[in-house]
Amino acid sequence: MAKKIDDTAASAVEETGGVTVQAPETEAVKGVGAEAVKGAEAVTEALAESPTGLQDVDELIRTHDLPAWQGAALCRFAGWAPGKAVSEAEFEKALEGLAKRPMGGGR
Repeated sequence: MAKKIDDTAASAVEETGGVTVQAPETEAVKGVGAEAVKGAEAVTEALAESPTGLQDVDELIRTHDLPAWQGAALCRFAGWAPGKAVSEAEFEKALEGLAKRPMGGGR
């Protein structure tokens, strides 16, 4: 019985000169296996240690052992969105500013 080929597969067949290669549909191929998750974590760690000296804010929060509420308050205070990368000095300056901010919002 022949399988239905979508447009993406058809274009891949044309690019390879008509040779069709089919990978088995394992959990890792689908992207939901444990190996895929470990691979994604490795990429995240590699990006956190970038040569520019910038690190992911979430990683810095974990490194500094901040409670979840304080990490969320810091991101809100500094205006950082999820996935923001900052330097260690910028992170520490924002953390210091959070600790010194006036309480009560000036009301």
